[in-house]
Amino acid sequence: MSLLPRHGHAASRPRARPTCRAPRGRPWRAALQDALARAKKRKVHDCARQGAVLFGPLIGDEPLVAKASCCVFSANGQYMGDNDAIRGPFDGILARSNVEAELASCLVEDSGSAGIAALEDSTVVLVGSTLRGNRRGASSAKGGGQLVVQQDPAGIC
Repeated sequence: MSLLPRHGHAASRPRARPTCRAPRGRPWRAALQDALARAKKRKVHDCARQGAVLFGPLIGDEPLVAKASCCVFSANGQYMGDNDAIRGPFDGILARSNVEAELASCLVEDSGSAGIAALEDSTVVLVGSTLRGNRRGASSAKGGGQLVVQQDPAGIC
């Protein structure tokens, strides 16, 4: 959903506000996962920090499940910081603390640090995806994080 209208001045039409409402009897966590955990045919580029950040649950032990297909993450994480608590450069995609993510037919390129970082018991599965031109290599896995590469099944996009 775009926050700005396609035609005309931004003030000429009301902005759409993304919302997340939990259906009756459904926990907020499940509603948030449904609303935020799937992306298809998106381009995320030139973000100062990570292009995508996936954090697992603060309470409970069910992992955050996220899927992206046919997406491009380009030139993210180039920001070096200006006396920030966390200095750059940054990874293109960060999965941390019990995340199960799948990237199918995605491209992660030209990140300031690693293309994909899987940390603290997170798993990122790459299905026919490409990692190239990332400053500190294709991937980084620490603290039980892992990256799994699978062959590309035909016809994802």
